Amino acid sequence: MVNNLVMIADVSEHPQFRLRNGGVFLYALDLNPMSENDMWELDYIDSNDFQGAAGWSGDDAYIGNSHLMYDGFDQNYRLYVTELNRGLFVIDFLHKMGEREINIITTNYIDLNKLLNDHGFHMPADATFLAVSHTGVKYNPVF
Repeated sequence: MVNNLVMIADVSEHPQFRLRNGGVFLYALDLNPMSENDMWELDYIDSNDFQGAAGWSGDDAYIGNSHLMYDGFDQNYRLYVTELNRGLFVIDFLHKMGEREINIITTNYIDLNKLLNDHGFHMPADATFLAVSHTGVKYNPVF
């Protein structure tokens, strides 16, 4: 949970078999005690949403994990979605408290397999990325 947003990764029970793509549910908590609903579904981000991602050339994306962060300086949310086969999707979006939708700013893809190979780390042919952790932030004013 970040601010009033809740993220739930919809991952296949056996992701290594690639039977189901999976995705990410985004919900907003309704903090109004008079409201009939506790949460609102904002979006379900799945393989279809990744088709236009910069750097992505695949057809189907299989989700392994996800991580949501908030940048209080720019007031943007950033969703990291681990793709089993090769890497990581990074989705930047806006959401204002009380709204029932998100505004996606950018969707990018980092091919971790290629990045590792470029630095001399060979990945086995059947290797998968089940989770990638974000461990630090360096502010980039151009972003």
